[in-house]
Amino acid sequence: MTAIRFLPSDTADQVVLGVDTHRDTPVVAAVIAWGELLDCTAFLSTAVGYQQLVE
Repeated sequence: MTAIRFLPSDTADQVVLGVDTHRDTPVVAAVIAWGELLDCTAFLSTAVGYQQLVE
């Protein structure tokens, strides 16, 4: 379980990106600094999938 703390207002516009590298489908997530999920997408572990990930 992750503890969510109050963050100063100057961090409200910060976005954190994370990649969970699975063997078949890496998953990319973007969250606002206080933990609100903006988007989460999975890609295939292929040349085409990795190209989609960086676009």
